[in-house]
Amino acid sequence: MQLDRTPPYSSLLLLKTLCEKRNLAAAAEVLGLSASSASRHLSEMRELFDDKLFTRFPGGLVPTRRALEIAAQSEPILDGYAALMRPARFNPAEMTREVRIGCADNAPFSLFPKFADCLLQQAPNITISFLPLAEDRFLQLSSGELDFVVSPVMAVPPGLRSIVIGR
Repeated sequence: MQLDRTPPYSSLLLLKTLCEKRNLAAAAEVLGLSASSASRHLSEMRELFDDKLFTRFPGGLVPTRRALEIAAQSEPILDGYAALMRPARFNPAEMTREVRIGCADNAPFSLFPKFADCLLQQAPNITISFLPLAEDRFLQLSSGELDFVVSPVMAVPPGLRSIVIGR
């Protein structure tokens, strides 16, 4: 094997799929590749690993021992890449942090009587800090010093989002 070159993700995925399908045309179709492109990837892998990787038999291809080893060793790489490309899902139960809410003294209790209980049931590892409103509350929001503001202000600066929670 040449140490100065590494197989691209697409070639490793083709090798794995070929080990499963045992047919170049079928593997190419599953991966959305043309047969000629799949054949080129396979040729590059054969050269890179200095092994024929597959033997032709009637009805398809049979992987060599080396092809099966490469496919097994590439599993964590392929799984890691797939995980990297998956969008992160927000799960409040896994969140550990402090949530800082700027508000008037009585707002948390008068506007959100069950808010803390509900939030802590869904996100048990967070702490909630209610902080007094300051003149620079929107600057504190923009800088990340505050996570939320409960404020009677009607005009919100550009770049910030707001919802009406009461009248």
